[in-house]
Amino acid sequence: MTRRGPWWRFGAGDARLVDTWRRVAGELGGHVIVDRKDRPRFLHIPHREWTLVTDTFTQSHGETSSTFTRTRALFHGRQPLKLTVTRRTPLHAIGRLVGYLPVPMGYQQLDRALFVRSDRPEIARAVLRGTALGQSMMRDPSRLMVTQAERKMRKTAGDGLSQVVVQRKGKIRDVAALRALVQTAALALDELERFGVAEDRPVVAASL
Repeated sequence: MTRRGPWWRFGAGDARLVDTWRRVAGELGGHVIVDRKDRPRFLHIPHREWTLVTDTFTQSHGETSSTFTRTRALFHGRQPLKLTVTRRTPLHAIGRLVGYLPVPMGYQQLDRALFVRSDRPEIARAVLRGTALGQSMMRDPSRLMVTQAERKMRKTAGDGLSQVVVQRKGKIRDVAALRALVQTAALALDELERFGVAEDRPVVAASL
């Protein structure tokens, strides 16, 4: 259920977050789901037969924690795939010394900008080389992951259930940045379907 509540309940920062979510929902034909206290919980955006779900979450690191904004989508997989794509950092050079190696893209710009890990190197190269997804990942400091869905979801929707996750640190309050996050997830689904990994049909009996 979507409801509009008074923005002053959230404080100035969260009021801008709510405004950002609603503007992106309006642009992309989606809707915002709020809880009983009118706090934003999820942003749902339809894309072909899939649903892109955006939310925020906090990850604890002992005495500290980090907050992220993420967009996820469940899909039926024709073939299993594990894929992680991040922007390269100096830490990746250290990992190389201990054998933590990326999938070579065979394209200098991609290899310089991105650190890619996958159990299907040929699929990783196909969805990133010369594609809108690859260009998006080089521009956007997001992390892209393709994995199996959680076990409880696979119990209801089948073992072939997988998910795309695109996440970025912090609560995104900029409309263009949030739109880019959502659109990167959409591009990932399109490329996975094009190369025979994802099926373009809705997921039933399971939700994020």
